[in-house]
Amino acid sequence: MRLKPMRKVFTAFAINHAYANNLTVQGIQTNMLRAQRLQDNPMIRYPRNANLDILSENQVGQVSMSESFSPLIGVDIRTRTNTSFKFEVGKQRQVALSMANNQITESKSTDVTIGVGYIIRDVQFTIVDEAGTRNNIKSNLELKLDLRLADNQTVIRRILEGFNQPTAGQKRTTIKFTADYRLSRRLAAQFYYDQTISEFKTSMAFPTNQWQSGIAFRLNLGN
Repeated sequence: MRLKPMRKVFTAFAINHAYANNLTVQGIQTNMLRAQRLQDNPMIRYPRNANLDILSENQVGQVSMSESFSPLIGVDIRTRTNTSFKFEVGKQRQVALSMANNQITESKSTDVTIGVGYIIRDVQFTIVDEAGTRNNIKSNLELKLDLRLADNQTVIRRILEGFNQPTAGQKRTTIKFTADYRLSRRLAAQFYYDQTISEFKTSMAFPTNQWQSGIAFRLNLGN
């Protein structure tokens, strides 16, 4: 932290923003009808089809574009009181134009993530082994809670018919909680809880509520 007033409160304060896009053109080929028109009449300047539309030199099968804000805005904070905060908003969009069936497929998604963490230092446990010996374990207990709200939808836009049809989409809420504790230099324990609630935007899908919880142990065999 370079700002002296903030050093007294924060150990880290970051604001994030990122944007990426990609444009793809597929199925490019020579317009054979235009070539035939020019062969029949080399003096013609703008060859046309039966509907009197000007024929392009090349034909394109599909044009697709994707863009994402990952994140649109993100804030990560760590304080001197062992507390951390996270806030992030992301947006994604994919658009594909198909010339074969004259339709546009568009997918959009927005997600919001809110996270909080806290470290309880020097938490002590006493373990009694088979011989009756009492062993004290002291380590930090790291708590993390994340809430993520996501909304996505896919729409097919039929250009000639002027008709838009939603084909997929859902609203999803995800809750994740973890508590990590190191039992030794190589062994760590974690309590976890993960719940996902989904509400679908199509009439054929039913809401779902999935969750899992348990205790996991990690053994580090490295140096």
